[in-house]
Amino acid sequence: SIFAVLAVKNTAVAQTTITSSATPMVGYTYSMSADTAAADMPTFTVSAGSASAQSWDYSQGFNNANGAAISFVAPAGNPGASSFPNSNLASDQGSGNWGYLIAGTNGLYVDGAYVTLQGTSAALDFNPDAPQLPTPFTYNNTTTVTYTATATTTYSGTPIQINHIATRTVTADAFGTIITPAGTYSNTLRVYTHETTS
Repeated sequence: SIFAVLAVKNTAVAQTTITSSATPMVGYTYSMSADTAAADMPTFTVSAGSASAQSWDYSQGFNNANGAAISFVAPAGNPGASSFPNSNLASDQGSGNWGYLIAGTNGLYVDGAYVTLQGTSAALDFNPDAPQLPTPFTYNNTTTVTYTATATTTYSGTPIQINHIATRTVTADAFGTIITPAGTYSNTLRVYTHETTS
């Protein structure tokens, strides 16, 4: 998966419904925390979805927190941008990899990725675009999309073809308040993304 979303705060409406006004724009930066120590995972529990508001306290859950940020920029001028003319956002994923996205009234969708592995680069243009966060989206909403991408490149002088197929399901399975090391956020919608890729 190119991006991960644990919870999205929406201050635009009274209900826990994410609207297109909550999708990122050029210049937005989102902070993230990750715990990379396997020993900490048993103490980091995630409750089941519920039709009533929940409270998640992860203020102490990141014992070995690694701060990370995802920033969104205009696509033009970035590696592989010409392969994604419909994108209106780009994000540097590190190591020469870029994600290209479309943010609009229907939500946030991944248009594709420009990936670099062992000095070889390829543009994977997803068809249809993969949902990151459809809008409007509220508790118990779900969407499933199967998308593909084909790319050709050369590796060590040998032409290769990459065939990518994935099924992504995005579900809003809970809502409530989340407490993180960065602060407390009420009126959040938990979004669970499951993707099978080959």
